[in-house]
Amino acid sequence: MFKLQRYHVNAGTFHVVSHQPMILEAYLATCVGVALYDPESGVGGLAHLLLPAPVSADSMGDPAKYATTAMPLFLQNLLEAGAKRNRLRACVAGGALVRPLGEMDLSLNTGGRTETAVRDFLDSHGIPIERAETSGYLTCRLSLDTQRWETAIDPTVEKPLASQETIEPPTERDIQRAIDNLQPIPQIALEILNSLEDEEYEVQSIADMVRQEQVIAAKTLQLCNSSFYNRGRKIETIDHALIMLGRDLFVKLVISSIIEDFFSRYVQGYSLCKGGLFSHSLGTAITAERIAHHTGRAAPAVAYSAGLLHDIGKVVLDQFVGDTYPFFYRRLLDGKTDLQTVEREIFGTDHAQVGLTLAQKWSFPQSLTDTIGFHHRIDTHTGSSSLLILVHLANHLMTSFHAGFKLGGPHATEIAWCLGKLGIPLDDYAGIVDLVPVQFSDF
Repeated sequence: MFKLQRYHVNAGTFHVVSHQPMILEAYLATCVGVALYDPESGVGGLAHLLLPAPVSADSMGDPAKYATTAMPLFLQNLLEAGAKRNRLRACVAGGALVRPLGEMDLSLNTGGRTETAVRDFLDSHGIPIERAETSGYLTCRLSLDTQRWETAIDPTVEKPLASQETIEPPTERDIQRAIDNLQPIPQIALEILNSLEDEEYEVQSIADMVRQEQVIAAKTLQLCNSSFYNRGRKIETIDHALIMLGRDLFVKLVISSIIEDFFSRYVQGYSLCKGGLFSHSLGTAITAERIAHHTGRAAPAVAYSAGLLHDIGKVVLDQFVGDTYPFFYRRLLDGKTDLQTVEREIFGTDHAQVGLTLAQKWSFPQSLTDTIGFHHRIDTHTGSSSLLILVHLANHLMTSFHAGFKLGGPHATEIAWCLGKLGIPLDDYAGIVDLVPVQFSDF
């Protein structure tokens, strides 16, 4: 049986097809997804929206992120592809809220306001909504089959097969053995992480170390030449990369290439798509770095590294998730239980605690060790470091606006408290969401 190609529509983008059988899909939490289609013309598409409207004049350079600017462009592209306005149908999903809910969560309600902007636009153009599943507390996948012209709104987590119902959780000894057997990240990574604590680090010594590691050098050059980072001519040597990209970006790409390889060696259960665990970590790193630049509350290079490594403990537990997946499915599907609670119920520990053990074992800098171990447990009473709060917020934003990379839904966070500790006015929250990247990399 012929299997249709699947096309993942990233947050902040839309995709239109004409007479091309495929499945368009978007993973949604706080974001809102809109499928528009005209079966008679054979034209349809899907939009994945982050925010209701642009937050500043600078935002206008990326109009596909916002409902008020993306929907007119989306409709225009559909009409130019041959769709007829009076035959278009719509399906809307997403805009999830995060438990537990407080007055602040309801007042921010980013997803709800995005949904309202979408509905207003569709109503103004006389486009009927044939199906809608919005708000709620769960992430979902919106899909459009452009062969049958059918839409579907399904839970992000796939339901396990009946044969998977036997659950044998690992013992404490099993987890400790996995920690002991885990191959450490390369020594060069540890040296870079320690050097980043000193903003006056000597980058030439890092470049010299990279040149001596053939695999790391090749991976770094591959990332340097990806479209996300390289807008000019091809970079062929480490020295050329250092000259073309500058000190901070070069070091960031070196550490990214090392950590990506480390994650990819072990991914089995947490990822909902190929490379999902690393993609989430990379997006968190970029978001944390941007918030650090925005607030000045942490060194951007350190914030990037902390975001990249915050979920390192999942590399250990990932080896056991597959065997216990049915339990994860049942507990997460109720929308009330967070991933860390489920991990502790099954494993007797969670990925943050395992990550803390790894960070201590490998002698990570204390700031990174604390962030890895406590990124889900910020102390709203006695205070936490700016770096820890910053990565916690970045992780929350990535999980809320880029669902579908990994197992588990949005986690509860004290948004107002985090913003206050970072010196960000509450009414600038949309501006912080605007820092979430649309694209990460293509390597």
